[in-house]
Amino acid sequence: MRRFIKIFTVLATLFIILCSSISIGVPVHEKYVTHEKKVAVALSTSNSSYFIYKAQPVGYQHDLINAFSQEINTNVRFIVANTLDERLQLLESGDVSFIVLSKDETDSISKNKDIYTSVAINSQEPFTWAVSSDNPRLLSKINLFLSNFISASDYRIIRWKYFEAKTNMAEAAKQDKSLSEYDDLIKKYSENIGWDWRLLASLIYQESRFMTDLSSRKGAYGLMQLMPVTALTFGYEDMSDPETNIQAGTAFLRFLDKQIGKIDEIDGEERIKFILASYNAGLARIVEDCRAYTSVMDKDPNIWTNVASTIPLLSHPGHYTNDTLSYGRFKGKETLHFVEEIMERYHHYQNLIDY
Repeated sequence: MRRFIKIFTVLATLFIILCSSISIGVPVHEKYVTHEKKVAVALSTSNSSYFIYKAQPVGYQHDLINAFSQEINTNVRFIVANTLDERLQLLESGDVSFIVLSKDETDSISKNKDIYTSVAINSQEPFTWAVSSDNPRLLSKINLFLSNFISASDYRIIRWKYFEAKTNMAEAAKQDKSLSEYDDLIKKYSENIGWDWRLLASLIYQESRFMTDLSSRKGAYGLMQLMPVTALTFGYEDMSDPETNIQAGTAFLRFLDKQIGKIDEIDGEERIKFILASYNAGLARIVEDCRAYTSVMDKDPNIWTNVASTIPLLSHPGHYTNDTLSYGRFKGKETLHFVEEIMERYHHYQNLIDY
């Protein structure tokens, strides 16, 4: 009996400690906030490594690196550097975390004590990834990943896709360097809002995959997925016409830019992200509610990453009331993905598509 009481006491104590660790010392809002991590990599565009196919970034190295980033639970940023010297400079300066090397390049730096190279994934594709000598922890993660991934079905799919499939995506991409049949229209109307046409193209891809007859359950239609009432507000009716659809969409973007431009502290890329979020979720929802709640969290409401970190809270009871938010509960996951995916794709377009 005494032994039972002793065990019960220990278990009860552990339970109390566990509950305390959950509720004490951990701010409530931190439970719902994910902290973004990034790793940068420099690579060339040779040998089907990295290219645009059907408006999406693809490639043998692109897919492998994305698989690795998922393995270590981080985001990746690609930087094109076609010469070995460029990649080595980026690595030595700390602008990238690792670089991709061909076999010949690996051999040429074998005596460089400041650089550590990974294992080769196999004899058919004897590339390596290289890190700075002061980053052995990353090298260990890379070696473990490459050693295990070769036996995974995902690797066999990647290898088949780029080296064995009948359709050679890299060659097809060289023959057709356009993003869509509407590139000229996108270039024309992007000038009206002062945007890089590749950014507008990334938005349109996100909305419709360049399908002119796409219709949402809520009634949004066409390339830019505008609601009919929004299009009519700016004087446009026939949303089935691609040019009219882009005209209406860019008119709406110009309106959002003008409204957000009234906030002097939001400019540059920050301004673009707020415009994209407003395009998806509504201007008042983003500019008023989300920024106001970011201020409540003692964060600068004019920085998108701060606003993005508080948006997940707005779908949880206790973080919103009818008094604190004009528009109530907000399930903002879609909006966060919307902004992130457009900006990420735009970065790939900048890397691989001429202005």
